[in-house]
Amino acid sequence: MFFKGDTPWRLATVRRLSIWLAVVFVALTAAYLIVGRSALLDVEEIKVYGLHHLTLEEVQDNFGFQLGDSLLSVDKDLTREKLEGLPWVRSAEIIRSWGGLVEVVISEHKPVALVMTKPTYWALVANEGTILTRGLSAPPELPRLSGVRA
Repeated sequence: MFFKGDTPWRLATVRRLSIWLAVVFVALTAAYLIVGRSALLDVEEIKVYGLHHLTLEEVQDNFGFQLGDSLLSVDKDLTREKLEGLPWVRSAEIIRSWGGLVEVVISEHKPVALVMTKPTYWALVANEGTILTRGLSAPPELPRLSGVRA
């Protein structure tokens, strides 16, 4: 690793620099573990915006985190993917803020038509063709399509 002609002074400098880098790494790791697991960065409040058809319980079941969890452990991408897997959710945005606040902004699909699935049952369909609900026997007042396999 060392080349011919390296002086003891250069070797001592490299050794000191290596020790300082190791100390800084250990200190930063310890600080992350202490702060990341302390109550200072806990999820203290969750605000959900944009619910019209979904209930708060349906959304909360797909968070992947809860009050009291570490704010650093909130996986925004995983939570967004789980929420966007719900039939009514068109898009979801998860915002973490200092002070323990997590905001969940949901944009729901807009139902535009009903498709007959059986002689007396209807499926609610969004403008992108997403099936929102199936088996409605008393559907809302929307345009009705029949002869389509849903």
